[in-house]
Amino acid sequence: MSDRIDIAKHLVYSAWLLTIIQMLRVASNLLFAEYSLAIVVIIDAAFDFTLILFSIGLIRLGKSLRKIEKWKLASILLITSAVIEIVGIILSYVSTKDGWNTKPFIYFNLVFLIIYYIVITVGFIFLKFTLDSLHKNDYIPRKGQWYIPLGMVILLAPSIINWYNVLIYPSALDLWILNLSLSFFLLAAFLIILGFFGLASITNMIQVGGYIVEDQNGEQENAIETEKTVEQESKMEGE
Repeated sequence: MSDRIDIAKHLVYSAWLLTIIQMLRVASNLLFAEYSLAIVVIIDAAFDFTLILFSIGLIRLGKSLRKIEKWKLASILLITSAVIEIVGIILSYVSTKDGWNTKPFIYFNLVFLIIYYIVITVGFIFLKFTLDSLHKNDYIPRKGQWYIPLGMVILLAPSIINWYNVLIYPSALDLWILNLSLSFFLLAAFLIILGFFGLASITNMIQVGGYIVEDQNGEQENAIETEKTVEQESKMEGE
Protein backbone atom coordinates (compact mmCIF):
# COMPACT_ATOMS: atom_id res chain seq x y z
CA MET A 1 0.00 0.00 0.00
CA SER A 2 1.36 3.42 -0.97
CA ASP A 3 1.74 6.19 1.60
CA ARG A 4 -0.93 8.31 -0.09
CA ILE A 5 -3.53 5.54 0.04
CA ASP A 6 -2.69 5.01 3.72
CA ILE A 7 -3.03 8.77 4.41
CA ALA A 8 -6.35 8.95 2.56
CA LYS A 9 -7.74 6.01 4.55
CA HIS A 10 -6.48 7.62 7.77
CA LEU A 11 -8.48 10.77 6.96
CA VAL A 12 -11.60 8.88 5.84
CA TYR A 13 -11.81 6.61 8.89
CA SER A 14 -11.10 9.40 11.39
CA ALA A 15 -13.59 11.76 9.67
CA TRP A 16 -16.37 9.16 9.83
CA LEU A 17 -15.47 8.41 13.44
CA LEU A 18 -15.75 12.14 14.22
CA THR A 19 -19.17 12.17 12.57
CA ILE A 20 -20.42 9.23 14.63
CA ILE A 21 -19.05 10.60 17.91
CA GLN A 22 -20.50 14.05 17.19
CA MET A 23 -23.95 12.48 16.84
CA LEU A 24 -23.37 10.68 20.14
CA ARG A 25 -22.35 14.01 21.72
CA VAL A 26 -25.64 15.59 20.72
CA ALA A 27 -27.63 12.60 21.98
CA SER A 28 -25.71 12.48 25.28
CA ASN A 29 -26.25 16.21 25.91
CA LEU A 30 -29.97 15.86 25.29
CA LEU A 31 -30.52 12.57 27.16
CA PHE A 32 -27.85 12.20 29.84
CA ALA A 33 -26.67 15.71 30.81
CA GLU A 34 -28.95 15.82 33.86
CA TYR A 35 -28.65 12.15 34.86
CA SER A 36 -25.15 10.88 34.05
CA LEU A 37 -22.54 13.56 33.50
CA ALA A 38 -19.85 10.86 33.26
CA ILE A 39 -21.29 9.62 29.94
CA VAL A 40 -21.22 13.13 28.48
CA VAL A 41 -17.62 13.66 29.64
CA ILE A 42 -16.44 10.32 28.20
CA ILE A 43 -18.01 11.04 24.80
CA ASP A 44 -16.55 14.58 24.78
CA ALA A 45 -13.09 13.18 25.52
CA ALA A 46 -13.50 10.55 22.79
CA PHE A 47 -14.33 13.32 20.33
CA ASP A 48 -11.21 15.27 21.32
CA PHE A 49 -8.89 12.29 20.92
CA THR A 50 -10.46 11.47 17.54
CA LEU A 51 -10.01 15.10 16.47
CA ILE A 52 -6.30 14.79 17.33
CA LEU A 53 -6.17 11.59 15.26
CA PHE A 54 -7.80 13.37 12.31
CA SER A 55 -5.36 16.29 12.66
CA ILE A 56 -2.41 13.88 12.53
CA GLY A 57 -3.82 12.60 9.23
CA LEU A 58 -4.06 16.20 8.02
CA ILE A 59 -0.41 16.74 8.93
CA ARG A 60 0.54 13.62 6.96
CA LEU A 61 -1.48 14.91 4.00
CA GLY A 62 0.19 18.31 4.14
CA LYS A 63 3.68 16.81 4.27
CA SER A 64 2.93 14.65 1.22
CA LEU A 65 1.92 17.70 -0.86
CA ARG A 66 3.58 21.05 -1.42
CA LYS A 67 0.66 22.63 -3.24
CA ILE A 68 -1.99 22.83 -0.52
CA GLU A 69 -2.31 25.71 1.92
CA LYS A 70 -3.30 26.35 5.54
CA TRP A 71 -2.92 22.71 6.64
CA LYS A 72 -0.39 23.58 9.34
CA LEU A 73 -2.64 26.20 10.93
CA ALA A 74 -5.68 23.92 10.69
CA SER A 75 -3.96 20.94 12.29
CA ILE A 76 -2.29 23.01 15.05
CA LEU A 77 -5.53 24.79 15.98
CA LEU A 78 -7.64 21.62 15.95
CA ILE A 79 -5.13 19.77 18.15
CA THR A 80 -4.94 22.80 20.47
CA SER A 81 -8.72 22.93 20.79
CA ALA A 82 -8.83 19.24 21.68
CA VAL A 83 -6.13 19.70 24.34
CA ILE A 84 -7.97 22.74 25.76
CA GLU A 85 -11.20 20.79 26.16
CA ILE A 86 -9.41 17.80 27.70
CA VAL A 87 -7.71 20.11 30.22
CA GLY A 88 -11.07 21.80 30.87
CA ILE A 89 -12.71 18.42 31.51
CA ILE A 90 -9.97 17.46 33.97
CA LEU A 91 -10.13 20.80 35.81
CA SER A 92 -13.93 20.65 36.00
CA TYR A 93 -13.75 17.15 37.47
CA VAL A 94 -11.08 18.13 40.00
CA SER A 95 -12.80 21.38 41.00
CA THR A 96 -16.14 19.63 41.57
CA LYS A 97 -14.54 16.77 43.49
CA ASP A 98 -12.50 19.03 45.77
CA GLY A 99 -15.16 21.66 46.31
CA TRP A 100 -13.62 24.30 44.10
CA ASN A 101 -16.87 25.05 42.32
CA THR A 102 -16.95 28.54 43.84
CA LYS A 103 -15.88 31.95 42.62
CA PRO A 104 -13.39 32.65 41.07
CA PHE A 105 -12.72 29.04 40.06
CA ILE A 106 -16.00 28.64 38.21
CA TYR A 107 -14.94 31.48 35.90
CA PHE A 108 -11.97 29.40 34.74
CA ASN A 109 -14.58 27.10 33.23
CA LEU A 110 -16.06 30.02 31.29
CA VAL A 111 -12.63 31.14 30.07
CA PHE A 112 -11.79 27.63 28.86
CA LEU A 113 -15.21 27.42 27.20
CA ILE A 114 -14.82 30.65 25.21
CA ILE A 115 -11.21 29.96 24.23
CA TYR A 116 -12.15 26.43 23.15
CA TYR A 117 -14.91 27.60 20.82
CA ILE A 118 -12.76 30.36 19.33
CA VAL A 119 -9.84 28.02 18.64
CA ILE A 120 -11.91 25.14 17.23
CA THR A 121 -13.95 27.51 15.04
CA VAL A 122 -10.85 29.11 13.55
CA GLY A 123 -9.32 25.64 13.15
CA PHE A 124 -12.26 24.41 11.08
CA ILE A 125 -12.19 27.64 9.05
CA PHE A 126 -8.57 26.93 8.11
CA LEU A 127 -9.52 23.30 7.40
CA LYS A 128 -12.11 24.65 4.97
CA PHE A 129 -9.37 26.71 3.27
CA THR A 130 -7.19 23.58 3.10
CA LEU A 131 -9.97 21.65 1.37
CA ASP A 132 -10.45 24.59 -1.01
CA SER A 133 -6.75 24.37 -1.84
CA LEU A 134 -7.11 20.65 -2.57
CA HIS A 135 -10.00 21.48 -4.90
CA LYS A 136 -7.98 24.22 -6.57
CA ASN A 137 -5.21 21.72 -7.34
CA ASP A 138 -7.70 19.12 -8.69
CA TYR A 139 -7.23 16.64 -5.85
CA ILE A 140 -10.95 16.71 -4.96
CA PRO A 141 -13.98 17.73 -7.07
CA ARG A 142 -15.52 20.23 -4.62
CA LYS A 143 -14.61 22.84 -2.02
CA GLY A 144 -14.95 22.62 1.72
CA GLN A 145 -18.08 23.72 3.60
CA TRP A 146 -18.89 26.36 6.20
CA TYR A 147 -21.35 24.26 8.22
CA ILE A 148 -19.00 23.26 11.06
CA PRO A 149 -17.53 26.74 11.79
CA LEU A 150 -21.01 28.30 11.62
CA GLY A 151 -22.40 25.62 13.92
CA MET A 152 -19.58 26.17 16.43
CA VAL A 153 -20.26 29.91 16.53
CA ILE A 154 -23.97 29.31 17.19
CA LEU A 155 -23.19 26.63 19.81
CA LEU A 156 -21.22 29.12 21.92
CA ALA A 157 -24.43 30.93 22.96
CA PRO A 158 -26.27 27.92 24.51
CA SER A 159 -22.98 26.76 26.07
CA ILE A 160 -22.61 30.07 27.93
CA ILE A 161 -26.29 30.05 28.93
CA ASN A 162 -25.89 26.51 30.28
CA TRP A 163 -22.75 27.52 32.22
CA TYR A 164 -24.62 30.45 33.75
CA ASN A 165 -27.69 28.38 34.58
CA VAL A 166 -25.72 25.52 36.15
CA LEU A 167 -22.88 27.28 37.99
CA ILE A 168 -24.02 30.85 38.71
CA TYR A 169 -27.76 30.83 39.32
CA PRO A 170 -29.13 27.29 39.04
CA SER A 171 -32.68 27.12 37.64
CA ALA A 172 -33.00 30.92 37.82
CA LEU A 173 -33.38 31.67 34.11
CA ASP A 174 -36.75 32.27 32.49
CA LEU A 175 -38.27 29.43 30.51
CA TRP A 176 -38.17 31.38 27.25
CA ILE A 177 -34.38 31.81 27.59
CA LEU A 178 -33.94 28.08 28.15
CA ASN A 179 -36.16 27.32 25.14
CA LEU A 180 -34.18 29.78 23.02
CA SER A 181 -30.97 28.13 24.19
CA LEU A 182 -32.33 24.71 23.22
CA SER A 183 -33.30 26.03 19.79
CA PHE A 184 -29.80 27.40 19.22
CA PHE A 185 -28.33 24.09 20.41
CA LEU A 186 -30.46 22.03 18.01
CA LEU A 187 -29.67 24.36 15.08
CA ALA A 188 -25.94 24.23 15.85
CA ALA A 189 -26.05 20.45 16.27
CA PHE A 190 -27.78 20.07 12.91
CA LEU A 191 -25.21 22.27 11.12
CA ILE A 192 -22.22 20.57 12.79
CA ILE A 193 -23.44 17.04 12.05
CA LEU A 194 -24.22 18.08 8.46
CA GLY A 195 -20.71 19.54 8.24
CA PHE A 196 -19.08 16.36 9.52
CA PHE A 197 -21.01 14.27 7.01
CA GLY A 198 -19.71 16.65 4.34
CA LEU A 199 -16.17 16.36 5.71
CA ALA A 200 -16.38 12.56 5.64
CA SER A 201 -17.60 12.56 2.04
CA ILE A 202 -14.88 15.01 0.98
CA THR A 203 -12.16 12.88 2.57
CA ASN A 204 -13.58 9.92 0.67
CA MET A 205 -13.09 11.99 -2.51
CA ILE A 206 -9.43 12.35 -1.53
CA GLN A 207 -9.25 8.57 -1.34
CA VAL A 208 -10.52 8.10 -4.90
CA GLY A 209 -9.53 11.40 -6.50
CA GLY A 210 -6.56 13.09 -8.12
CA TYR A 211 -4.40 12.77 -5.01
CA ILE A 212 -4.27 8.97 -5.39
CA VAL A 213 -4.24 9.08 -9.22
CA GLU A 214 -1.17 11.34 -9.15
CA ASP A 215 0.57 8.92 -6.80
CA GLN A 216 -0.29 5.92 -9.00
CA ASN A 217 0.95 7.74 -12.08
CA GLY A 218 4.16 8.57 -10.26
CA GLU A 219 4.62 4.93 -9.28
CA GLN A 220 4.07 3.84 -12.88
CA GLU A 221 6.63 6.37 -14.12
CA ASN A 222 9.13 5.20 -11.52
CA ALA A 223 8.50 1.59 -12.51
CA ILE A 224 9.07 2.43 -16.20
CA GLU A 225 12.26 4.33 -15.41
CA THR A 226 13.50 1.45 -13.26
CA GLU A 227 12.74 -1.00 -16.04
CA LYS A 228 14.62 1.14 -18.56
CA THR A 229 17.59 1.40 -16.21
CA VAL A 230 17.67 -2.37 -15.78
CA GLU A 231 17.53 -2.87 -19.56
CA GLN A 232 20.37 -0.39 -20.12
CA GLU A 233 22.51 -2.10 -17.47
CA SER A 234 21.82 -5.48 -19.06
CA LYS A 235 22.87 -4.17 -22.49
CA MET A 236 26.08 -2.71 -21.07
CA GLU A 237 26.92 -5.99 -19.36
CA GLY A 238 26.23 -7.87 -22.61
CA GLU A 239 28.61 -5.64 -24.53
